[in-house]
Amino acid sequence: MLLLSVPDSANAGCISGRCNAPDIDTLTPNSGTVFPANQNISVAGLALGNIVWSPVGDPYTFVIRRVDIYLDGNVVGQATLGPTQYRDDETPYNDFSYTFIGGLSVGVHTLGAKPFD
Repeated sequence: MLLLSVPDSANAGCISGRCNAPDIDTLTPNSGTVFPANQNISVAGLALGNIVWSPVGDPYTFVIRRVDIYLDGNVVGQATLGPTQYRDDETPYNDFSYTFIGGLSVGVHTLGAKPFD
């Protein structure tokens, strides 16, 4: 069985302390998903960067530079990032994916993703 969690996001790129940390908007597979032994497991999601507005209304955008993938609390690799895109409010985001080739050992595991801008 595979259980999912998302660790605290990394806080980088803030101007005058007025920005949020990059964040994970979606992460799949869902918590509680069960996989057969020796099956490749793909993790995918959406990572949100930051946009900070200057006092005169100019945007500073901080795009996602990488997404670390965690297994049972340890970094096991970096996800592949799709191209940077922008929401209507100019927030940058990236799709990301990572595959565990050959699956995971039998048991309960916790997966996570942590974005960096």
